[in-house]
Amino acid sequence: MAEILSPARFLHLLSCACAAEGELEASGEKVRCRACKREFPVVDGVLDLIDPGELDADKTRELKAHAYELTQEQIEHFANKDAWSRYYSHFSDRKIKTLLEYLEGTGCEEFFSLGVGTGFELKKILSKKGFKKIYASDLSLSALRIVRHTLRDFSASVGLFTSDLDECPIKVKDVLVIVYEAMHHTNDMHKTLEGLLSKGYRDVLFVEPSTNIIVGLLSKLGLAEREEYSGLRPKWLSIRKTRNICRKYGYGASFTTMWEVPEEYFRKLYKGDGLGQDAFLKLVDGISWVTDFFNTGSFTIAHLRKRS
Repeated sequence: MAEILSPARFLHLLSCACAAEGELEASGEKVRCRACKREFPVVDGVLDLIDPGELDADKTRELKAHAYELTQEQIEHFANKDAWSRYYSHFSDRKIKTLLEYLEGTGCEEFFSLGVGTGFELKKILSKKGFKKIYASDLSLSALRIVRHTLRDFSASVGLFTSDLDECPIKVKDVLVIVYEAMHHTNDMHKTLEGLLSKGYRDVLFVEPSTNIIVGLLSKLGLAEREEYSGLRPKWLSIRKTRNICRKYGYGASFTTMWEVPEEYFRKLYKGDGLGQDAFLKLVDGISWVTDFFNTGSFTIAHLRKRS
């Protein structure tokens, strides 16, 4: 089973979100900021840096949408998310495969994963490549309490802490930061990305839904609109805007794009498994292979590296 690290073992990597970005120190069963004197609880091994009362309306809705009941049934439901749907797994496997190719190129042996939810993507990553130590964060405390169950079959050491993507508490720069389908849950994902790059982290990898001329046309036809479970209608990633942000903060950028058809549309065409489903998935993969040459797809997997 994954070892859940005591927060005292990774506090040196984090800072408080207060104006002074104060140093965090262990104080009994809690963690304390030396600058603002606030105390943060440790719940079930998770350092809780989020004060719900300080979140805006959108993030409050997002947090409520991830307030899971920690019954055994609920825990098992999310810990075994990879068994939900073969269709869902097909596209997530493709994204993870590309993400791992970028990850391998960084040479990093540990990483921070932000917006990790209940840990499904971490489970996928660890099943493909072993890591001895990782740090996982999310806005939701209850989601992170499920992560330890999601990763129960792995031997990695895991540090867990809640955080706001727009106020990232990671203070060390020579690190790898991964964000998997989480920035589009914020009000302005480009602003969120800019905030991360302004911190100067060496490597930033992300997977996010993206927009382009085709997606824009589908949106006008009402075929690509999407409302998150929190009620937020996200503005998807623009590669052009991302390149501009990278230039501003001195990052090189590599992008891989792919198409993913929303599962509810797919289910209207096909019932259950079969040759028709397999052929459709191969067709979508083939289209993705061609359009990737033009950085065009409904999802983007990216590696941003700080230039020396």
